[in-house]
Amino acid sequence: MNMQTNHVVACLGGDKTALETRPLPDVGPGELLLDLRVVGFCGTDLFKLDTGAAGPGTVLGHELVGEVAAVGGLDEGAAQQRVDQVLLSRAA
Repeated sequence: MNMQTNHVVACLGGDKTALETRPLPDVGPGELLLDLRVVGFCGTDLFKLDTGAAGPGTVLGHELVGEVAAVGGLDEGAAQQRVDQVLLSRAA
């Protein structure tokens, strides 16, 4: 079991948020674990808070910059290809 933790901004309900500590997820096959440097809120996050669309426990923020910390069952070439797909899907 992975006992490392990270910090998240979680919705408490309505427009209330809190900084919470949560366990890092295990990296599954074909997945990447990112060591995030910066995470930002966008208009969609703020809209969800303003309208109550983000339920309690929802982790907010998806505009991010980080480094690959772990890859799940991928060799270096496949991991790089996966990173390229993530970057391209976020840039589109």
